[in-house]
Amino acid sequence: MNNYQNTIFHPFENFYKVYINPARTVFVKISNLIKSVILLIIAIYAKASKSIFLLLLLSLNAQALQLLHSKNENNIVTQKLGQGNYEQSLSANTLLTQLKKQAKSGNSRAQFSLANMYRNGLGVKKNLKLALYWYSQVAQSGYSTAQFNLAEAYYNGIGIAQDFEQALHWYKQASQQNLIEAQYKLAQMYAQGKGGKTDYIQAIYWYESASRMGFPSAQLELAKFYEEGVGTEKNLVLAEYWYEKSAVQFNPEAQYRLANLLEREKKNLSQALLMYQNSARRKFTKAQSRLASIYSQGELVEKNDELALEWALKAAEKGDFEAQFLAARIYHNSTQLEHDLTKAIYWYRKTIEKNHPSAASFLAQIESIVITDADFKKTSNSSVTDELPKVQNDVQQPIIKFTSAEKIEHSLLDNTKALDENIKNLMSSAKQSDPIAQHNLSLLFNIGALVPKDDKKAFVLMQKAAQQGAAQSQNSLAVMYIEGIGVEVDNKSAYDWAKSSAEQGDKEGKRILLYLKSLSK
Repeated sequence: MNNYQNTIFHPFENFYKVYINPARTVFVKISNLIKSVILLIIAIYAKASKSIFLLLLLSLNAQALQLLHSKNENNIVTQKLGQGNYEQSLSANTLLTQLKKQAKSGNSRAQFSLANMYRNGLGVKKNLKLALYWYSQVAQSGYSTAQFNLAEAYYNGIGIAQDFEQALHWYKQASQQNLIEAQYKLAQMYAQGKGGKTDYIQAIYWYESASRMGFPSAQLELAKFYEEGVGTEKNLVLAEYWYEKSAVQFNPEAQYRLANLLEREKKNLSQALLMYQNSARRKFTKAQSRLASIYSQGELVEKNDELALEWALKAAEKGDFEAQFLAARIYHNSTQLEHDLTKAIYWYRKTIEKNHPSAASFLAQIESIVITDADFKKTSNSSVTDELPKVQNDVQQPIIKFTSAEKIEHSLLDNTKALDENIKNLMSSAKQSDPIAQHNLSLLFNIGALVPKDDKKAFVLMQKAAQQGAAQSQNSLAVMYIEGIGVEVDNKSAYDWAKSSAEQGDKEGKRILLYLKSLSK
């Protein structure tokens, strides 16, 4: 990292960039605007047509009199037009007639004002075609703002058929006059191949031009090009530089990407955490999801499931796949928070809808704990009354692992003295081949709740339950084969067990089959 990059986040420098510099920029823009208005008024008095423009200044909404950018101005175009109140010193018809007369005589300001009026329905009926006509007249006279507006119309198909070639042409005309937003849009079109062939060299040229004039979105895109080596050699130093430029202007994606880059390069991890936090507070979903993961895993900070869940939910509610799964896991088996299996089920189901490979297994674990599964009772020859005890965190000392299924089966009653009485009953029922007990005990061994985690025991017990025809056990066994839990990965066996479940009409079995079929494509 160069000297600038080593000091860019010095507290005073950061304060200057975050507070002083933006304030100075706003002040300069306001000063320039006031100067432009004064110059316009002077010009109005100097022209023969001064009376009509004085009336316009007094009568028209300020939006209709949006100042044209000269060919050398570097201002950003603001396209959002509100609805202000205004007094009319002339009748609308008289005013419009006089304005049209000035526009038809070739007066660019009158043409531009008329275009704005038609575009936004200011004192006239909204008419996008007429707005486009007058914008085109002004654009052909070389005014960058009108050129940009015309490009926007062609790009978005507003008042005319969408035409990327024309949009590219007019964005380029405005860009050559240093209109920053036009340069950014032009770079986007070159990068996406709209209006012509993809041209990364031109895209980088115009992104860099807008970036050097301080446009944060352009700085972000330019940094991506350098980070990914698109259209140029990969250069992480320049990527970091431009991410920083954009990040200090509060661009949340730039803050996230800068944090991600610093973390991957193991550079200034405290700054990476700060950038993740800043981006997450600005509601950038990926940053919220990553920050949740950081708190959950105790990376860069001390493990904190409360904060992990808070950020995971913010991202999960916006559809983030990983955040949904993380929220489910925290509700399911957090070591710091009380479990909420109902909410865990809700988020597991959300991730299953997006084909998360592990969600089905965890969901099966919970559902067997929090509900009585009628499917088991239908497939069991004995009437079982044992209920699964509530999951606790007091995991016991590890039981000696056995190498064969037979030894595992015989060991089930060997270590019950230190366990809860309900676990003893559960083990006893499992020993007597009860499928509910076998299934539930398998889940406990799998997640290490009340008993030491032991995937081999979990597999053998689930296999015994599945062999008795319970669809839910067959699904869980299929997932164990898929993920290699207590057994070698074996998608063929997984397919066979999921098929057995699906043939009983079980929806989860059918979903697992679809997943396995997708792997073979």
